Amino acid sequence: MRFFQAMISLGLIFGSVNVAGAVEPGAPEHLLTPEILTAELLEERVAGLKNVDGDTQNAAIRAFYENRNFQPIWITENKLGQSAQKVIEEIARADDFGLEADAFDLPNTDARAIGLKTLIADELKLTRAVLTYAIHARGGRIDPRSLSAYLDRGAYPEAPEKVLAGVSSGDAPDAYLRSLHPQHEEFKRLRAKYLALRDAGKVAQELRIPAGPVLRLGGKRHPHVALLRERLKVPAPVVEIETVAAQTDTPSDANAEKSDPAVLAARQAKRQKIALQTFDKALDAAVRAFQKKNSLKVDGIVGSGTRKALNGDGVDIRKRLLVNMERWRWMPPDLGDTYVWANVPDYRFYYVKNGKIIHTERVVVGKYQNQTATFSDEMEEIVFNPRWNVPQSIKDRELRSASALIRQGLRVKKGGRYIDPASVDWSTANMARYHIYQPSGPRNALGKLKFLFPNKHAIYMHDTPSKSLFNRTARAYSHGCVRVRDPQRFAEVILAQDQGISRSQIRSRISGGKRNSVFLKKKLPVHITYFTARADGDDPSEIRVLRDIYRHDNRISLALAGKPPAYIAQNSLSGPRPARRKQKVAKKKKTPFWAQQLFGLN
Repeated sequence: MRFFQAMISLGLIFGSVNVAGAVEPGAPEHLLTPEILTAELLEERVAGLKNVDGDTQNAAIRAFYENRNFQPIWITENKLGQSAQKVIEEIARADDFGLEADAFDLPNTDARAIGLKTLIADELKLTRAVLTYAIHARGGRIDPRSLSAYLDRGAYPEAPEKVLAGVSSGDAPDAYLRSLHPQHEEFKRLRAKYLALRDAGKVAQELRIPAGPVLRLGGKRHPHVALLRERLKVPAPVVEIETVAAQTDTPSDANAEKSDPAVLAARQAKRQKIALQTFDKALDAAVRAFQKKNSLKVDGIVGSGTRKALNGDGVDIRKRLLVNMERWRWMPPDLGDTYVWANVPDYRFYYVKNGKIIHTERVVVGKYQNQTATFSDEMEEIVFNPRWNVPQSIKDRELRSASALIRQGLRVKKGGRYIDPASVDWSTANMARYHIYQPSGPRNALGKLKFLFPNKHAIYMHDTPSKSLFNRTARAYSHGCVRVRDPQRFAEVILAQDQGISRSQIRSRISGGKRNSVFLKKKLPVHITYFTARADGDDPSEIRVLRDIYRHDNRISLALAGKPPAYIAQNSLSGPRPARRKQKVAKKKKTPFWAQQLFGLN
């Protein structure tokens, strides 16, 4: 740097003076090409980037440009080149991916003559915009864990140096930016639906079915039936064209009127309208299929609940799509070749192998006051005839009397020794000092099987002796764990895949009555999710909208809009009126969320 400054000075001062022994004039000017001047100025600007607490972008930018000898990425022939134009145009289309284009500070591309200093500033501005775009594409806009203790997911950021290498190493930097978004098929389908609704404007609102009478097979015809047909894509049966044969050789005026084409057309239209507004067997079958797919009571009756589901649970479907697209950014890029996926609003889990669902079953999830947390982990162990170790939250809230302990068949230990529950005043006892558990047996709350994927939330999947709840449409009744309707079949599917254990061997382990375990040879990924919009059907354009049972959607939507709601702490929702309970406010973190994820600072 100082060498070139000195050469510039020499050229300016001595360029026209003939000094004995001096270097020939003009040599410095020959050395100072536009490329060298650009690199010199870029080096100076990059060196001036200051380290900001918790911000790793400046350090990454300095290292990147230093490794390429301060050659710019975006400047070509004293202007922003074609690669820069592609990237600027791609980032400007961020809204197409559910992001916000206004969040990125981009260079002004209007045709104008600009100086080298401004051009260098545009170079760094675009580089920083690329890094920010990469953070947002990978889920770093907001930290869901700052909203609720039950949202234990986060971003999957690409390393800044890898992002900069990706946009600078080929001719399609815009394609590289697109590749940063989730590549899961459901994300792509949700995005396609979002774009279709956005581009259609208010057209989608015309398909909403307003409040009205119950619609069912055999019921009275109603205009809402026509809307229902349109919503479910069930056309009305075509009424045959009416013809009137001549009654006599000489048609009377009455017969002539009946055979008039205009009269026949009017009667035809009336009959077709009646067919359109009549609830027939084809529509009944379509309603039942919709109800089954959306975890509703399958009865073919369109009441308030089915109407609400048909209308997208009464919310702006575009906002819901955006929230669920953001949720996909918090999912692992690779879910695994074989994995278990339990989606809370679905009240169902899926066992997936090579992209195909090979087993699915109903589940019971946590109630609002004891929500099932969302996270990903790995199943390691299946326990037969488990004992139930009562968690601290249940001990504190529900076991404050000896009669409650005895009624549930619970045993109590303190300091490794059994004690009589009647010997303790449980109303004032420090419950943390007592180990309370329910032994294996027919009354055990975990039933005959438990599926363990150790996690900080103490959540697992398990059997239950109370099977009646699985017959209900809404199944949020547990204390947070996931109850499985047919756990034996679940164990058969997993263990046959993992180590070839047969059905008869599993039955033998269960019937023996003794507590024992099988450790999986290959850990099985488990994803507990909270998607309220699903695109998992055969029709790519069809979206299932599920009930937001924990009210997460609005909280995420507010956070994306820059208005994060108060934090919900673990076990803070108990009480008769949880919605009005004052919540603990999240503390501000100095380190950005995406940086925590990338560098393990969480």
